[in-house]
Amino acid sequence: MRSLTGKPTYFMVELPNNEILNINANCILKLIYEYIRLKAGVPDSLEMDLCDDDGVAKSLFEAPEGAYGTDFFEHRHMYYIVVLKRTKNGTVSNPRVLLSTGHRHFGHVMRAMAKVYDRISDSEFSMGGPKMETSSSKDKSKRKHSRRK
Repeated sequence: MRSLTGKPTYFMVELPNNEILNINANCILKLIYEYIRLKAGVPDSLEMDLCDDDGVAKSLFEAPEGAYGTDFFEHRHMYYIVVLKRTKNGTVSNPRVLLSTGHRHFGHVMRAMAKVYDRISDSEFSMGGPKMETSSSKDKSKRKHSRRK
């Protein structure tokens, strides 16, 4: 895969099943985005992005119409799929990298994302990402602590 200038132009995306996609960056970004979404099985109802090893999101959904992947990706670099949840005011509240918790890069990428988004505490990494507390789990926690007194 070479661009018109003769430079190689591909990057890699690791899917949740540990499969690695080689992606031609010399392509319209919208097609790249939809191809990755399809291969990863991410439903249209979820907002998806890619991040690098440093946890920096590419913000593909904000790219101008007709943008090319060569403007966003480094040749031969690995990127990871991130599913984003947004608050009502539009800020990212719960980014989740789509890697298994046992993956060799999971902790590193999640910690890097935490620094970037400044929303995730270290305690949330042990269980594979940010936790969603339900009222029953809060009640159980209160009962455990009240017995110790």
